[in-house]
Amino acid sequence: MEEIEKKLYYYADNGEKFGPYTYQELLDLPIREETLVWHSGMVEWVCAGELNELACLFQTTPPPLPESSYSIRGTKKQQLIANQDITKRRRFMAVVLVSFALVVTVALFFIIYILKNDMPNPPMPDSNTAAADSSLVETPIILNTSTAKPVVTLHAATKVNSTSAVVSARIIHGTSSISSETVEYAVQGTKKFWSQVLVREKGRGVGYIGNLKPETTYKYRVRVKSKAGTVLTDWNTFTTLPKAVDIVYNLSEHNRGFFDWLKACNISGKNRRLVEACDYTDKIVRNRAVHIAGSTPGSFNIGQVCDLFDYCINNWSYVNDAQKNEAIESASNTLKNGLNGDCDDFAVLMASMVMAVGGEARISYVYKGNRGHAFAEVNIGNTEVADVERYVSKRYVRIYKGNTWYRTDDYGNHWLNLDWWERHPGGRYYESDRGIRFYLIQHYCEEF
Repeated sequence: MEEIEKKLYYYADNGEKFGPYTYQELLDLPIREETLVWHSGMVEWVCAGELNELACLFQTTPPPLPESSYSIRGTKKQQLIANQDITKRRRFMAVVLVSFALVVTVALFFIIYILKNDMPNPPMPDSNTAAADSSLVETPIILNTSTAKPVVTLHAATKVNSTSAVVSARIIHGTSSISSETVEYAVQGTKKFWSQVLVREKGRGVGYIGNLKPETTYKYRVRVKSKAGTVLTDWNTFTTLPKAVDIVYNLSEHNRGFFDWLKACNISGKNRRLVEACDYTDKIVRNRAVHIAGSTPGSFNIGQVCDLFDYCINNWSYVNDAQKNEAIESASNTLKNGLNGDCDDFAVLMASMVMAVGGEARISYVYKGNRGHAFAEVNIGNTEVADVERYVSKRYVRIYKGNTWYRTDDYGNHWLNLDWWERHPGGRYYESDRGIRFYLIQHYCEEF
């Protein structure tokens, strides 16, 4: 047991790797029997149900009792009778199996004999006929398998940020063995290039390129060597993002009054429910947020906010609450249920993940007529909005519409919108004429 406690485990879900976790932490996670698990010392990923230390999570029925247990309370005579019965059954099963094998063997010999004698011998060709009609003679086709080269299809670069990118290619092996698969990359317009070995992931060759310069265009191609020769793709390009500006802020302050507890947002209990739902210190929420934000390492920055937003928006499925029951799901439960829910569930998850990596977030409920909506905002403090806007516009160049939406509070803090309408941070606000803001760290609410 001490050896198990020292192991660090990883698991995979929806194509993503999570961990490391201790054995006790792993038991608390939503692991299924078919979930892929790995720990140091293992050659490859295996299903959780195949690990002895995790079998207790999935075994619902006890194993059969050992034979010796049948006679623990019996007399010696009863034990002798039981042993004799077992011996008789074993002999009977052995006779049955041997008989069955003999029957199958005889039947196979008989079938082969019938087929061999019923199949007519092919007629010998007449030499004159064959010479007169040579078109009837089939010429065997001999393939030169040693010259079949791999087929390589280069894909567009993905997960491009200011210092790294991921490139991949679909590689279909020919009949000759492959000796190497590499990606070559260089700054556009230069001749010096670097190379890196590709790793195999889901039938593709994948290269993780790092140490890149911000706002620089790189060209890349894939080279595959085999015994039949070398296949080299055409050059493709990608441009790295600007440096993700650090977000420096001070926690927002509020002038609390003696009668704040009489506010409708406090009396209704919604303030308390939102604070409890934003369980950003929960280890599931924290681990998931850190894993995602690690794509843009460093102090809390706009790149990490975008990473978290992309994860939530790209994996979200909208599901309504029950009739006449406004449910507010916790962030940890939303992660467990596969990112399904309505607007306030999305706002809670977005705010919780931002706070889990060192940011401050607030949630607003806004209304117009009898319609309402909820969304989250992140405090970017006095960070230059122009720097944030520049990064967002470059990262979301295909969908960015020229405006970055934010609001400024009475203390000069800028709050960047994290609503889902534009599918990027800083999208437009929901049209409303009134609302309530909830500051989750301070447990404070205000109407506006």
